[in-house]
Amino acid sequence: MTGKPFWTAEATENGICPLYDCSINKKMFNNCGECSDLPCKIFIDLKDPSISDSEHQKSIKQRVTNLRG
Repeated sequence: MTGKPFWTAEATENGICPLYDCSINKKMFNNCGECSDLPCKIFIDLKDPSISDSEHQKSIKQRVTNLRG
């Protein structure tokens, strides 16, 4: 993976997922689950436009669990 989910191409300036850019490119983690700031503002604010706000809120907890597990 190169940090380019299909929907970030339109949601970001450079088409690179900001989570990938932060955790992999900048902090040199294997994934953002290694970051003590998770869930950070970037993680919370980055939302797949195909899901509702309610689904997004529910997914945050599950994604954090998956990343830390």
